[in-house]
Amino acid sequence: MTALSRLVEETFTISRFTLIGLLATATHAAVGSGAVLLGVPVLIANALGFLVAWTVSFYGHYTFTFGQPNDIRVARTRFIVISFTLFAISQLTVTLLQTTDAMSAWLEPVIGAIVVPPASYVLYRLYVFAPTPTGSAGSSADFDLPVPLRRALWLHRLLVPFALFSLFFSMSVLDPTDIGWLSAGDLGQHYAGWLAFLNDGWRWPIGFSELVAYPHGMPLTATDSNPLVAIPVKLFAAVLPAQVQFVGLWYLLCLILSYNIVYNLLVWLSRRPVVTLFATVLVIATPFFFRRYGHDTLMAHWLIFASLSVFIRPNSDRRALAKHAAIVALSMPVHPYFVPMTLSIAGMDVLRRGYRRYGQVGELKRALGFLVGGIATVVIPAFLVGWLIGLFALDTAPQPVGWYSTDPFAWFNGRDHSLLLNGWQMPPGQMDEGIQYPGLGALLAVVIAAVLWATGLAQPPERLRLALPWLAPAVLLLFVLAVSPVVTVFGVRIISVQVMDWPLVGPVYSAFRSSGRLVWPLTYLALLTATTLWLTLRSRSVGPILAALAVLQIVDVSPLADSIRRSTAHRELRFQHLQQDETWRRLVSGAERLYAAGGVGKPVLVELGLMAFPQGKSLNRFYFAQALETPDQAQAERAGHMAVRAGDLSNDVL
Repeated sequence: MTALSRLVEETFTISRFTLIGLLATATHAAVGSGAVLLGVPVLIANALGFLVAWTVSFYGHYTFTFGQPNDIRVARTRFIVISFTLFAISQLTVTLLQTTDAMSAWLEPVIGAIVVPPASYVLYRLYVFAPTPTGSAGSSADFDLPVPLRRALWLHRLLVPFALFSLFFSMSVLDPTDIGWLSAGDLGQHYAGWLAFLNDGWRWPIGFSELVAYPHGMPLTATDSNPLVAIPVKLFAAVLPAQVQFVGLWYLLCLILSYNIVYNLLVWLSRRPVVTLFATVLVIATPFFFRRYGHDTLMAHWLIFASLSVFIRPNSDRRALAKHAAIVALSMPVHPYFVPMTLSIAGMDVLRRGYRRYGQVGELKRALGFLVGGIATVVIPAFLVGWLIGLFALDTAPQPVGWYSTDPFAWFNGRDHSLLLNGWQMPPGQMDEGIQYPGLGALLAVVIAAVLWATGLAQPPERLRLALPWLAPAVLLLFVLAVSPVVTVFGVRIISVQVMDWPLVGPVYSAFRSSGRLVWPLTYLALLTATTLWLTLRSRSVGPILAALAVLQIVDVSPLADSIRRSTAHRELRFQHLQQDETWRRLVSGAERLYAAGGVGKPVLVELGLMAFPQGKSLNRFYFAQALETPDQAQAERAGHMAVRAGDLSNDVL
């Protein structure tokens, strides 16, 4: 091919690229505008327009611009990564230029319209839609579906999680400016901590804010305010409102990630893409998952699914260790309770691989070396992340344990969460943290699958069958921790073991006093195993049965869905304790900072924070989970208390 012919061909490719870009832009505008005219909120309408335009862009470039050059799933994965990376880089560049006063009025459209499209074209041409070498056919041939249907099926990865989201949540939570529903309970505490971090300067450690605990500050983890989201979002603080929330988007993200990780695992085990859709709904649409909406960081169950997926699916030792390290490291900033769950699964994977290595080479020394290196590889990144966000700067007083455990039969207790299956009354702490009811559809799927396995009518795939014996010790240990040291069965205390004086055991239990949460990996492993057994039945009736069970699941959990939708519905921000709103706001605005005495309770502290933090005003103390504090702040608080008692308080302090 001559240079001239190459130039002509590239010109035509660029022309097709431009046409698809213009078509995607027009689609975004048309869908968004049409949705607004139909009464859809602007934010949701824009999101719908973006999703449709994104689909048009990808399939247009794949089929028209570049002519189906490679496996569509490879191209789609690369397209997602490159698209969002370019968007993040452009937004970050604009934000940094704005904060340094280097942004002219014409520079932002230049970056958005002139810099990004050429960069996109080059990356699409050389990477995203690069031709696949001859003989490297993708694995899509394993699916017994026509190619057009497989491509259309991909949309379920977004549509099904979005449908579940719309069933359980008010759509208004997706609006970043809708904050009224976040003003009370744990969500109020988390949101106030988020505001303090967002409206303060950068501190060290990186997750600290001095607004929430003047003068030394406290990390985001002390208020359960999701450092994984808050720290990146703070990069854009200069262009965000003082009061903004992304909790609703976090809910949706958790649903999308959970759904896709589970779907990918199940479809890899079964090679049945359509039927797997219903099985995935059974796994993730559980009451004990959605019940965590009031503690938003604890909705990141995708971390558990990811950890189980890495364990079950084949990976080289290096890749498995890297993936486990990433999952455990992500668990640390999301919520430390996920660390023992993901770390126990990763630890058993390291042990399994070390044992396999010992069996292959017959050398105990090399196997032990692998175990030590593997554990270090998984643990060290997580501890580095904890250090960076200031988690290890915190102290806590010994906490009572056993109050937030779970009933060993909680899987069968649908009380307050089921339309069709009632149950027994559990202690208040267990009703909050120990709920394990998976929904009637999922429960029936597990029970029937157990019968199918016991009778030999269904057997798990070899990969899952080999993984289960190694996973069993990890999830059973978590189960023992979850139901103890105070064992309550059917609401009656059976066993109470005093562990606080035991070496190491007491402090660990105290740090994870809501032990009922630790049984989640066992429940999910049971659901994944059961649905996989269903999928191994090569019968046409499996699809309709799983679909019926999925519908039954949604119907059964409808009372919980209705309750959550009402709780997350749009409402104006109103304070229940500081009721003279304008008077308090005027007092807060006129003060340099706020001082709260020790007797001021959590609800008032949260409302004071919601008023003060958007204005950049600090509080000396706040409500921190499990009485967390830093030694420096505790000493400053005692000194401040003594100063106030002595009348030594500045007039500009409220």
